[in-house]
Amino acid sequence: MLKSPFYRLKEVDIFNLCKIKKDKKTTENTLTIFEILKDVYPDIYNDLCDINKQAKTLAPYSFFTYVLNKNNNRQKFISALGTQIIDPLEEFLTMCLAYERTQSGTLYHFLKWFITGDSEVKRDMDAATGVRIMTIHGSKGLTSKKVFLIDTVAFGKSDSILNANHLHNNKNYDIWLWKTDKTEIVNNIAEKNNQDGVAEYYRLLYVAMTRAADNLYVYGCDTSRIPDLAWHKKLWTTFSMIKDAKVDVETIRITNDTKFE
Repeated sequence: MLKSPFYRLKEVDIFNLCKIKKDKKTTENTLTIFEILKDVYPDIYNDLCDINKQAKTLAPYSFFTYVLNKNNNRQKFISALGTQIIDPLEEFLTMCLAYERTQSGTLYHFLKWFITGDSEVKRDMDAATGVRIMTIHGSKGLTSKKVFLIDTVAFGKSDSILNANHLHNNKNYDIWLWKTDKTEIVNNIAEKNNQDGVAEYYRLLYVAMTRAADNLYVYGCDTSRIPDLAWHKKLWTTFSMIKDAKVDVETIRITNDTKFE
């Protein structure tokens, strides 16, 4: 919320809040970032208190309409993300209204329905000009003439909770294990989860790369700590081996004229 178009706090602002939180920490008292806002950014604190109060009583459509109309927040979204954000916002509000008319439940129930269900806000990539920022999941079925892959050097971390559903065929319940004991069965399950994770990781890479109609740009930071399985390292290794690829210290260029062997 603090970094959103609502308030636009910068990284240094967030860092300073965290520093204050750390400096004021004692054995008896640990303040939250929200509590620190009261003294550092009282206007934001009061604003969030009001939003929190409204969330306890308003229905989904009424709540999100209230938030977007408050403090000119709708225009802040448009200024930050461009006019192409108007359609997704309106579509989201339409879904809120449809939920109110067809189902009962609080804002919490709506959010649970929205997150866990098949709800999806469709966007027309050709509806407006400008840069569109989205997740790979959100880009499924869409294409653009130019696509930039930015987050390509992080592979992920090992989970401490393991899904062991492949050990049984009953779909009525799930099996989860804590990855604490280094037993053979835990190690085998961890390896199976890792293999599934790698497969999904590269499936998403395929989805991301095939969104580009004309030009695909793959970016990565210059660091020796990039995991071997990271997209950037794998693509760099693979593309640099192409005979006619133009390779220098920082870039690899492949065109329609590049010959693959």
